[in-house]
Amino acid sequence: MNEKVGLTEQTRSPQPTDCASMSSRIDEFTNSRINEFTPPRGYAVSVPGLVVSSQGVFSVTSVTSAARISLAMNTPSSSKPVIGIVGGIGAGKSTASAALADLGCAVIDADAVGHAVIDEQDVQTQLRERWGDKVFAPDGPVDRTAIGEIVFNDPTELEALNSIMWPPMGERIAQLIAQAASQKSVPATVLDAAVLFEAGWDELCTHVLFVDSSDADRAQRAAARGLDYHAWQSREKTQISLDMKRSRCYRTLDNSTSVSHLQQQVRLIYHQILHERENS
Repeated sequence: MNEKVGLTEQTRSPQPTDCASMSSRIDEFTNSRINEFTPPRGYAVSVPGLVVSSQGVFSVTSVTSAARISLAMNTPSSSKPVIGIVGGIGAGKSTASAALADLGCAVIDADAVGHAVIDEQDVQTQLRERWGDKVFAPDGPVDRTAIGEIVFNDPTELEALNSIMWPPMGERIAQLIAQAASQKSVPATVLDAAVLFEAGWDELCTHVLFVDSSDADRAQRAAARGLDYHAWQSREKTQISLDMKRSRCYRTLDNSTSVSHLQQQVRLIYHQILHERENS
């Protein structure tokens, strides 16, 4: 799985991406990973997923944007930061993202995007071709539990699932970034994605923050979400190491004490990012 994005265990410099470079990366990403997504100018597309901001939560299943993703990214609003959030399972990524939403940022929930994508007919056709009816519930919907039991115990099957899910997810995430960037009231966009580096979505970000927390705290939070210790460890082993993720990030957020302490760090780093943007 890691070979797809050229990951190695050597440390990479966690320098923030300048906004002009980020806009270029958006174009490269959409050209290389979004197959045949080139409808004529003016064509409106539906963007499945979820965006959260200080102004509330809105579903984007019925929100439209310009067909060419780069159109919005190449406007003056493309100078807005795109902040990726990573960390181990149960580290507190959602809490950090919520703190950024309170500051007015649009937050893209990659899990919500994935849930929308897996219900698409084309994706379901590929899932059925790979695993047959056993990954579908009797009444028709995809049985995510059945898929999880298959892929989290077999790296080859997990890679197959990722090859089905990640391209359309990347398409929608890029669309959501473009949509958020075009809104004057949104100062920055946040991408909350556990597999940000594995999927190559860090290419869409100007900065990436790592949320750090102890194994004990993370295990407790995972258990509260219904993941026992074995399932928690099994899923985490499918991702690149936490040390590798941390080394590739712009800053680390310490979530070992309290929510208020995490929120304070988020505010500090967020304003630092905005200050760097204003002076770049």
